[in-house]
Amino acid sequence: MNPFLQSGDILEIELIRGSQAHLGDVLLVVQDKKRPVSRVISRACNELVLRPDNHLAQIIRCPKSQIVGLVVSLTRRGKQISRTHFFWKAAALKNVLFWRLGLKNMSYFVRTIKRKVLSRLLLLSTNNKPL
Repeated sequence: MNPFLQSGDILEIELIRGSQAHLGDVLLVVQDKKRPVSRVISRACNELVLRPDNHLAQIIRCPKSQIVGLVVSLTRRGKQISRTHFFWKAAALKNVLFWRLGLKNMSYFVRTIKRKVLSRLLLLSTNNKPL
């Protein structure tokens, strides 16, 4: 989940049922003797679609019964960040939005936006219109 979660962060987990999870929530899941922490990017009837922040191409589909808890806060270098913090909400929005738009990573997104902005500026400058 790097860069959102970093090595040494202490997570506060609240026990929840899978049916209580919402889009953008960071969840602790039990899966094949592993306990990955991933973000909810989509919901279905009996399963959730999860994706870690650091590997946007990896998709985890898991039954709601495998959900152990919700990450409600993290402590990094003595400073606590709750799930109501802007940083937390921005990371959630980015991941859900990327999933909905079908984007795989941030660099592709930035290159696409940059290319569109530069082409628009070039078009405006060739028409001798003020920016």
